[in-house]
Amino acid sequence: MATRWIYEMHIVVAASERDMANGMAALMDPDRGGANTFMLPLALLAEVNPEAAPACYGAVTAATETMHQAMNVVVQRGLLTTVRYWRLDATTGELLETNSPMAIASTGTVWSWAQTLADAGLKAIGGRGQ
Repeated sequence: MATRWIYEMHIVVAASERDMANGMAALMDPDRGGANTFMLPLALLAEVNPEAAPACYGAVTAATETMHQAMNVVVQRGLLTTVRYWRLDATTGELLETNSPMAIASTGTVWSWAQTLADAGLKAIGGRGQ
């Protein structure tokens, strides 16, 4: 049976939780490099020092329903206290769900990584993940 990658997930965690988040991602997806999921360094929009350490790390990844349910468990149990996610339909790009407290867009709108960064008040560092 083929894997059904029905979602695109945009996920952001604080730098302090990056190792734990990568460990959890490795458990969810050990065959596809889950341990290296959070590789996009991010800074707060207000940060002006280009040499500042990343405040957060992000990931854009395909996901199955099982992965989506695992993300819900992580959030509900407070296993990662800083995790923010945006779940999109992999085919249409429509935003289906987010736990972002900012939520600048409503579900059902076509969504992008740039919008995720804006919603989280973040920017990519060094041109990666723009």
